[in-house]
Amino acid sequence: MPSPSPEIIQLLAVFSVAFTAPTFTKVLVLIFGTILAPGRRTVTAALRMIGLGEDPNYSKYHRVLNQDRWSPWVVSWILLSLIILFFLLPGVPLLLVIDETLERRRGKKIKYKGWFRDPILSTKKHVVTALGVRWICLAVLVPVPWSQRTWSLPFMTVLSLGKKTSAKLNKRHRTVVQWTEFMIDKVRRWQPGREIMLVGDDSYAAIVLVQRCQRLKKPVKLVSRLRLDARLFDFPGHQPKSKRGPKPKKGERQPKLSQQLEDPKTDWKELKIIIYGTHTRARPSPPSLGVGALPRRQLRTHRYLLLRYLCLCQTDRHPSSSSCSLYAGISKSLSKNSALSSALKPNANGLIVPLNVPRLASLVSSVW
Repeated sequence: MPSPSPEIIQLLAVFSVAFTAPTFTKVLVLIFGTILAPGRRTVTAALRMIGLGEDPNYSKYHRVLNQDRWSPWVVSWILLSLIILFFLLPGVPLLLVIDETLERRRGKKIKYKGWFRDPILSTKKHVVTALGVRWICLAVLVPVPWSQRTWSLPFMTVLSLGKKTSAKLNKRHRTVVQWTEFMIDKVRRWQPGREIMLVGDDSYAAIVLVQRCQRLKKPVKLVSRLRLDARLFDFPGHQPKSKRGPKPKKGERQPKLSQQLEDPKTDWKELKIIIYGTHTRARPSPPSLGVGALPRRQLRTHRYLLLRYLCLCQTDRHPSSSSCSLYAGISKSLSKNSALSSALKPNANGLIVPLNVPRLASLVSSVW
């Protein structure tokens, strides 16, 4: 078997506490073979690169992931600690991003597969489902010395089963939001003193997740994408002490975000943003405070930002029918300290370029 460099051995030795001695020996073989294997990095390809392709006991390496004894939570904890140690300075906030991905699988022996919404083929009016395994990935954004862009380094991945699959396997069903609560609790326990900010799409704009983030000993800031028809209210006005009865928890309802978007009285400010080396213009509204409410849910205070941008995605055939996808987030605490974080992402039709004939798009982002 090829001998790796001392630096690789020293790095991998840190993870030995998460495995038993026999399991860690097999894990090292698979890691070394995976580094050397070209093309698809399967267990068989890793064994062939190490020279164990004809080993009669090759099946013991296939049992590492599903039968051998090891702790994936300890591996995630060690990996996150190493990322923070090498890439983040002390006191820098921990910026986490979370999203789910669909791994398409149709094998008869894959018992965790199920039918899920296909994010690539589905549209707003037409939903396409695909058979596969759904994973929830939690990553940390860090600057790396070899690139000008910020890198997203995943350190925790959780399998999210469908409701029918959980019932078939007699397992407790957890939604994506419930798994997110579990994962953010783990990270807060591992990093009790560092400021944490969690960024996700509109799938994570849930009241229960907001409550979990705010109930932690050191609250976690949640930045997500709000619906344009979200129910937002003003703070309750001053109530005289002589007035009897329960005190109101919310004031008058604010106009819908879609109405604020079209309202000519909305105060817009122009902002220039660089997206993958391309300049574009965005017009955010001043950050506003509101109270979010759902039936039978506790009210939560949050700060939201309404954003529209002027851009056009050019294509060779239909430049006027192209659409852009904008992901933006603003993170502002209710205290004096504030920070602004924005990120834009063009779709697959083309690049975002500023033109004289703008196209209007809107997004609202909120921090809880």
